[in-house]
Amino acid sequence: IGFNTRLFWAVLCASILYIGSEFIFNVWLPKFEIDVFDVSKTVASLAVTLFWVGLLLGRIIVVPLTRRFLASRLLMVGTAVMAVFALGVALSVNAAMSVVMAFFAGLGASGAFPLILSFSARFPKWHAGVVFSAVIMAGALGRIVFPYLIGPLAESLGFRVAIGLAFL
Repeated sequence: IGFNTRLFWAVLCASILYIGSEFIFNVWLPKFEIDVFDVSKTVASLAVTLFWVGLLLGRIIVVPLTRRFLASRLLMVGTAVMAVFALGVALSVNAAMSVVMAFFAGLGASGAFPLILSFSARFPKWHAGVVFSAVIMAGALGRIVFPYLIGPLAESLGFRVAIGLAFL
């Protein structure tokens, strides 16, 4: 088995995009809830909490599925579910709907990072460790860049558009 350059770049890009998207919710979801739905900080923090509950429960569900389905298929379905429900957050008509959508976005997103990291095992010998570290570093780049971009987008296009664009 040789070093697969295309797979290497694919997992780096997937890590940047997924972690960037996750951190948009971690950073901006409470502010979105407060500004768009005029809720208290407590209610706004509930949206992020339920997003994370979805992430945790979803990982419990996804682990047994890895024995039956390809990682690439689980990743594709999960991120599609995340995108649909994240867009649902942006289009929600009230805070309750938004919080429920955030939970389901978390369920969809739950397996993404572990599945992305699992691709590092497809690299030979010591390359697997280097790829694993590079995926972590790429995720850090997404964590830094994506949330930063949402502020100016929300200011110029509105919060709903900014959150919606982040997941398309």
